[in-house]
Amino acid sequence: MSPSVSTRISTKSSILFHSETYPPLRMRAAHFLLYFWIYCADFDDSSMTLMRTDAHNVPHQFVQDLDLCHRSISRHLAVKISSVLRLEYVVNEPAERLLYLLTTFVESGSEALASAIGQHPQPEIGLLASLLVGCQRQLCFLRESTRQLFVDTTIRIITTFFDQSQTAESARNEFVISYMLANNSAIFSYAIISAVERNREVELDMAPQLLGYTQTLLRA
Repeated sequence: MSPSVSTRISTKSSILFHSETYPPLRMRAAHFLLYFWIYCADFDDSSMTLMRTDAHNVPHQFVQDLDLCHRSISRHLAVKISSVLRLEYVVNEPAERLLYLLTTFVESGSEALASAIGQHPQPEIGLLASLLVGCQRQLCFLRESTRQLFVDTTIRIITTFFDQSQTAESARNEFVISYMLANNSAIFSYAIISAVERNREVELDMAPQLLGYTQTLLRA
């Protein structure tokens, strides 16, 4: 084992040993782990397990701190998340953790992450396209809570980027390309039925709205 690989493994193990689990976002160690995960090819893709925290101001501050590392980190994060979302073995709990990480950056209004939408040289494997692929994969597994979380969050994230002026056009272009390559109707069908069963008006509004976008964009 090379010294560099040994150092990376021992550093990660040290963090886990002293904290007994992956650190919450309020800890500086979480910043290190995320940076490590983005740029270290030897870091197991399924082990990105930053814990969810309920501290009101932590996610926004966490995103701000990461954006200060360098200008491209959020774009590189988008590429990393996209690649991991497409891995067949990332399902259930690991997939939920990855989704929470993405949601943290989206809901905190990361401009750098938003600027990455539609900028991938291969839009069919861009962030939104990969999110839809990951969501479809969760529908194939038995864990109902994961399916529900992915469908609701995927629709909310896509709607967010559609509604923002800086990302609307690029998000819609990537969405159409993804829709032509894969049948995303299953996601919207699940979302509508689930929203009716749970009496969730917000989700019930979002899913048909995206279907309407799809029809308009495909006819354009």
